[in-house]
Amino acid sequence: RLGLAVAAVVLVGGANVTTQLLKELIPRPAYGVGPLGNSLPSGHTTAWTSLGLALLMVSPRPLRPLLVLLASAVATFTGASTVLERWHRPSDVIAAFGVCAIWAGVLLWVLLRRRVRTVDDSGPGSGRMWRRLVLHLAAGILGAVLVGVALIVGGLVAHETPTNVIVGAVMLTATGLTGALLAALVA
Repeated sequence: RLGLAVAAVVLVGGANVTTQLLKELIPRPAYGVGPLGNSLPSGHTTAWTSLGLALLMVSPRPLRPLLVLLASAVATFTGASTVLERWHRPSDVIAAFGVCAIWAGVLLWVLLRRRVRTVDDSGPGSGRMWRRLVLHLAAGILGAVLVGVALIVGGLVAHETPTNVIVGAVMLTATGLTGALLAALVA
């Protein structure tokens, strides 16, 4: 489907260009915590998350639960590891998810508005749609949890220095749940 393929390309390009523009336009005070200079939103997280969401947009329906797990895991790992490596603050990662969510949401809305409506039972009010959403959300949370477990087993170590466990847990929870929800909604 050409429309979805074009939307996927626009999502990746638009999200990444927007992220770079926002880094230049948004003033960010330096409080001595995190990276120097403006790192909001995270370019690494935007790149990988937008690629995962683009993949979900063009994938066939039967593959989506597996791809939601993968997209959520990639988004969680990228976001968490950039914070653990002290390249970004947690807010940078959440802002990157926001940029990707806006681009994906607008593009999917445009596609839905242009689509010829047929009588089918998978519309917004149907039970089938809600079952799919629950399945996708469960897959997304599983992907985030697997990454979280792997990072915790690895000791939340960055630059051979253990990270504060509370900070790591909060950051993993926020990143994982946001990435899982975003992937599930796009699917």
